[in-house]
Amino acid sequence: MGLQEFTRLTLTSWPRKASARDSERPIDADTVVRPPYYPDLPLVRRDWANGLETVQVVDRQVGGILKQLEDDGLADNTIVFFIGDHGRCHIRGKQFLYEGGVRIPLIVRWPRHINHEVLGGVAGRTQIMGAGAHG
Repeated sequence: MGLQEFTRLTLTSWPRKASARDSERPIDADTVVRPPYYPDLPLVRRDWANGLETVQVVDRQVGGILKQLEDDGLADNTIVFFIGDHGRCHIRGKQFLYEGGVRIPLIVRWPRHINHEVLGGVAGRTQIMGAGAHG
């Protein structure tokens, strides 16, 4: 077995910083659909739009990393785990036990080893560690 390498990349983007805005695909705050428990105020709509733009920026960053793995011929031998944060810093967000604060994205990518499927519910160490057992 050859050299086993591990790399952890942390992508950060803060929706409340002007530099985090998505200049390529800005979102019109007046078109944003927010949860009904948030007031319909310009500041709230802009803040929600900024959060959505942050997701777009991170999506492109992850896409760039995956493309680099493909270009370098490493994609087939690399397991990629993408784990997100616990939601927004808002009412019913990451500091509360509501859906918006407890749902965390988990995406595992390992071409030709893991089938494409979407699982609902809770994923724990068993599911994460089991992803590597299919090789």
